[in-house]
Amino acid sequence: LGKILSINLNEILKNKDEEEKIALKTFHPKWFVKYCIKLMGKSQALKFFKTNLKFKKVYLRLNTLKGKEEELKKKIESEGVKLEKVTNFPYVYFLKKAEKPLVKLEAYADGLFYIQDKSSCLAVLAANPKPGDVVIDACAAPGGKTSFLAQLMSNEGKIYSLDYSKERVKLWIKEMNRMNVKNSMMILCDLTKHIPLKIEADIVLLDPPCTGTGTLMKNPSMKWKITFPLIKKFQNIQFKMLENCSRLVKANGTLIYSTCSITLEENELLIERFLKLNPNFKLISINSFIGFPGFRSKNLCKRLYPHTNESEGFFIAKMKKEF
Repeated sequence: LGKILSINLNEILKNKDEEEKIALKTFHPKWFVKYCIKLMGKSQALKFFKTNLKFKKVYLRLNTLKGKEEELKKKIESEGVKLEKVTNFPYVYFLKKAEKPLVKLEAYADGLFYIQDKSSCLAVLAANPKPGDVVIDACAAPGGKTSFLAQLMSNEGKIYSLDYSKERVKLWIKEMNRMNVKNSMMILCDLTKHIPLKIEADIVLLDPPCTGTGTLMKNPSMKWKITFPLIKKFQNIQFKMLENCSRLVKANGTLIYSTCSITLEENELLIERFLKLNPNFKLISINSFIGFPGFRSKNLCKRLYPHTNESEGFFIAKMKKEF
């Protein structure tokens, strides 16, 4: 042990190439370091890696299905919590202080708030649901997006929530009860296959399973499990889901695709392929003050990063079905 502790880091790094040095210094796999430098440039990639080593900021979305926003904030803060409003994000607050775990609060049990990253909230805000809309929330469990959709819809209209996991659906049911959601129903199905719905929705929001490369602050061990073949595997699943979900969008309706991954394969490349095969869909602008334009001429898409937006790494594409 003494020998290990006395090893000079500079001696270890002396004969390594630049990418391997960065990988060792920032505790990221070399292939991922190389990938990110190519994706966003060395300067931004270094900031991204360093931010991944920090504690993730925690955000709460106040649930106005349970009361007025100011009253909810007072009740939550009466339990030793300090909140700070996030500019231009309706109902979203940054957690500055908490005297005990949030899930132990009476306000949590009463459904006064949902612990939800602002990037996830942005996907719902991009969808812009209205009371009375027919909405499909695909890959809905555990229910963060469903409950926010219901909140923006004032529990009016209909939300069809789809998921494939019985265990996750149990959690979704629990959360819908906690959050006082009244206008949603769950349908258990495999989105890569047949979706047992014969409706035309105003909005379809798909947030499929992904590699989670944007969530490494929250899930640091994940980076050692992700491989390029795994990215391709997820890409195939995501594309099948997107194709199937797109068939449920009505003419002039909206299709939202989002992931908590930063890879091109799961995002721009997938959207590029989808739009080539489905000329009746076109990308439209996302009304957002944060995030960066997507790559590969997909500048109407949005990319968020932990080091620039104080959020999870995230991708959002908003599409309109023209006919």
